[in-house]
This record gives sequence, C-alpha cells and structure tokens, in this order.
Amino acid sequence: MKKIGATVFGLLITLCCNSQTVYLYTPNGSAVYAFQRTEMSAADIQYYTNEFATNYPLAEVLADASLTYNCHSYAWNLIEEGVTCWLNQDPDLHLYWDDGSYELTTEANAEKVFYYSGDHSAVKSTTHSGKYESKWGAMPLMRHSPEYGPSIYNMQYRRYYHCATHNFTNQTVLTNTTVTNCGDIIVEDVSVENGAKLTLDAKGDVIINSDFEVELGSELEIK
Repeated sequence: MKKIGATVFGLLITLCCNSQTVYLYTPNGSAVYAFQRTEMSAADIQYYTNEFATNYPLAEVLADASLTYNCHSYAWNLIEEGVTCWLNQDPDLHLYWDDGSYELTTEANAEKVFYYSGDHSAVKSTTHSGKYESKWGAMPLMRHSPEYGPSIYNMQYRRYYHCATHNFTNQTVLTNTTVTNCGDIIVEDVSVENGAKLTLDAKGDVIINSDFEVELGSELEIK
C-alpha cells in the first residue's frame, strides 16, 4: 500500500494547478472556497479504480477514480446536489459546522462523518447499515466499514454531525420570504402580513408551534 499512497499524492501534486476557483455555500450561507479540476485520462481512471478494488477487497467501489471531486466535496456538497468540485479541509471546511449549519451528534443520528485526525469526510450509507460512503482522494468512491480504508485517514478518530434545526421565530414577514434548511424548521411567533408569501423548504420536518398567523391575502407554502 505504500506504493499506492505515494502514487495518489503524486497525482494531487502534479495536477493541483490545473484548476478553477468556485464557491460553495453552507446551509446558513457561508461562502466556502473550492475549485474545479481537469479529469485524469481514461486509462488512469481504470488503473487506479482497479488498484483500489484489488487492494481493499472489503470495500465496495461505488464510482470510479476521479480528479474532479474528493471526500469533503462528496460528503458536504455533492451529496446535497452541489456542483462537482474539489474541496480541501483548509481554509473553509470548518464553516459547515462553525456557522451553525451542522451540529455535533451521536453516530446513530449522524449524517456526516469527519475524520478529524486524517483530513477525511464520509457520509453514513442510507442503504447498508453500519457502512459509510466516502471518496478516497482522487481514487474511487467507496462503501466501507467506519475504520476500513487508507491508514493516512486515521479512521478511528471521528466526529459526527447532522443538520442543525433552524428556529424561525419572532418574525413578521412583510415580503416574499423563503426559509430553507437541510434539517427541521421550527416556526413560532410568526406573522405573515397581507400580500406576503412565506415558503418553508425543509429537508426534514416543518414544525409549527404557537402564535403563527397567516393574514387574509397572504400565502404559506411548505415544500
């Protein structure tokens, strides 16, 4: 495996400058620096995909090797229908949790997994209990056990995150307003004034508590 590891980092160093800057946005709107890269050759894709399938027989290849995205982009961006790009841990990955978009949780309730000692991210599989799915650098997208993978990821050191609940409270809606969240939205003490429209777009649940008023001539949409 030392040979494969050296080859992987050689690829990253050789092709790192062939890129174009893009910006992603956390659910709470923080700008996250990322970049788009040119793909490796078809021969290299096949070679590295086969190498990792052979050398990690207890993991399942879900998608071929690719230079166009990595683990952080897959877990925090692409799985949420973002653009294809490469996202490094530095400088901005921490914004996904530091701006309150995601919060720490238990493994049982996790959506995202951050290997904090190994510069790696994964998501929990929604189809295979006990398995994670992650992109191994420029190598394949893999389904694997939590601690099974390249040793450079220090896979025993993990933090678990899920989307934080958005509290939409103490608000008077005067114009067309859309509230989106990757988790739940809790609505309380909100008034939608005449002529305004409030759209609540939650990946989880919309929970409407007390003191919620939609005036005649206004509109509420829950997606």
